[in-house]
Amino acid sequence: MLETEHEVKQLLENYGIKRPEYWIVPQSEFSDIQGILPPEKRFVLKVLDANIKHKSEIGALVVDVSRDDVGRVLENLRCRFGEKPVLIEEYIPHSIEFILGAKKDEDFEGVVGFGGGGFLTELYGDIVFRKMPLTREEIVKMVNSTRISAVFKGFRNLNYDYEPVIKAVLGIQRIFDEKGAVISELEINPLIISDSEPVALDAKIILNK
Repeated sequence: MLETEHEVKQLLENYGIKRPEYWIVPQSEFSDIQGILPPEKRFVLKVLDANIKHKSEIGALVVDVSRDDVGRVLENLRCRFGEKPVLIEEYIPHSIEFILGAKKDEDFEGVVGFGGGGFLTELYGDIVFRKMPLTREEIVKMVNSTRISAVFKGFRNLNYDYEPVIKAVLGIQRIFDEKGAVISELEINPLIISDSEPVALDAKIILNK
């Protein structure tokens, strides 16, 4: 994998896929960070370690933290994970989560996948794959092949715009066009839509061997 989630998100941002506002805290500066965080926001804290694949399962991810509690959470993370740096991100309230990814199949052709995301992705089983590259119209058809597409069509008064998903898929296709020689797989889970933009809340990349 690319060294850290932070680095993956930096790459994604270069291709039009946003990330939450963030701060990186070295272990030596844990006691100083609270004063620079906006008091009106809430935060997500993640241990930066490329070897941790499922942060929530081992307590390396803490969500919806107030600024007053950031210091306590940082101290708990330091006790459990040592001197690893911590990524602090703005917590963005949301109700719908997607998964978006791409990989090379056995014939080294690129495929992109989209569907219902979050920590229950495997339970939902709501992901469809299509061969890259896709046109804008083909991306919409891919989205409409999933059950989660109901949120783009007024389900329970939800009426999401396709454009952020189109933007994200086109961005991933560009990544594979330009960096496919070194990247074998990319996954954003969850991907959310915030302020009409695609936002990666978690992401990973696997490099070619």
